[in-house]
Amino acid sequence: MMMPNHYFSYLDEYCEMLRYGNTVVIKDFKSGRYYQVTGMTVLLREIPWEDRHSTITSTRCYLFLLLFIGISGVTFAGVAIWDNMLPICELDSSLLIGCLIFAMAQICIHENAHWVALRHFGRKPDSIGLHLTLYVFPSIYVRMNDISLLTFQERIIVNAAGLVANIISELVFLVVGCLMLKCDLFIRIAYLYNFSLLFNFLPIWHTDGYRVLLAINGFTEFKGWKHNPPLVKMISLLSIAIAVVYLFLAVCWLATMIPELPSNFRH
Repeated sequence: MMMPNHYFSYLDEYCEMLRYGNTVVIKDFKSGRYYQVTGMTVLLREIPWEDRHSTITSTRCYLFLLLFIGISGVTFAGVAIWDNMLPICELDSSLLIGCLIFAMAQICIHENAHWVALRHFGRKPDSIGLHLTLYVFPSIYVRMNDISLLTFQERIIVNAAGLVANIISELVFLVVGCLMLKCDLFIRIAYLYNFSLLFNFLPIWHTDGYRVLLAINGFTEFKGWKHNPPLVKMISLLSIAIAVVYLFLAVCWLATMIPELPSNFRH
């Protein structure tokens, strides 16, 4: 299944609905809950649907994603190559504090970008919270149930907005720190932070890359395992293995940066 191009909407004092094909997303205003139903062709004909035109076409979505992935790949590769050209250094307090401050700033930028993109399409976020992605990686999220009433093309923009903002802010960070201030610490901070940012690009459970992939394929994830399409089930199974491998490699790499203990402390 690919993302549809034709949508219809309906709104009254009780609910709001978005239809694509034989699938309908319903927001019940009284309970605040969202439902998705498929089929019910006879009932769908009785509803006075209005055309719902997506504010962005599928072609523009694909071009946007290709351009963004290209720029991101060049950024990741450039930072890695630049860092490897610098003298080998150990983890010290200035690097760790710099990484912490930069990561906190990037989280704020990331979540605000989701919020701004959702508001751009006329929707409001439900809440902001903290959770563990795959029960391992702590992350802040913006709960955006209203995104279900957007077209899949618009969902792609909203879900990718945080990553786009992170890449842009990192490029600004590098220009100011490395090119203007001539400080190598900035490249090392960006290099370490990119491990976290790259993880969010991967199409695994609860990452932005995962949500973008679902939107591209016209899928919506359900809480119940049996109701999800095969792609979602496959990604769910692979996610755990990918997370374990990624975490193992990250720990091994960080271990190489920790200075060895003096010989008289090894026993």
